[in-house]
Amino acid sequence: MRVIPSLRKKECGSTMIEAALVIPTVVVLMAGIMQYGFIFAVSINLRSATGAATRHLAYIDSSADHNLIKDLVEARLAFLYKGGSVANVNFDNGYDVLGSAATLVEVEYELPLFFGLVVPNTNPDGTLTLTARTVAR
Repeated sequence: MRVIPSLRKKECGSTMIEAALVIPTVVVLMAGIMQYGFIFAVSINLRSATGAATRHLAYIDSSADHNLIKDLVEARLAFLYKGGSVANVNFDNGYDVLGSAATLVEVEYELPLFFGLVVPNTNPDGTLTLTARTVAR
């Protein structure tokens, strides 16, 4: 009977050591999961916004300029996250797709990361550049 209490006294600090090793790993894992989920949500909405801008340019106002397309994309993304910015907008009304004219819109979006340690290919300023490209005929 005396063996069990003596063994128990020697294991008192092992729980603290295990927690000190496991808790940071779990926190980094959870932060990475949240960061990637947020990146995917913004990416999906960026593609949707680029599609809306392409439809606007192709079917409604073919004389739109870069600022209008940029404003359309930012308005579609504003409800999700106000910290990012549209870095670059390229569009072409005479884009050739299998011999017929089409409209191409390409948007680059700078997304600030709240936990960039787990995301590869980040910019030095702590942002990630997401690119969406849409073509409409």
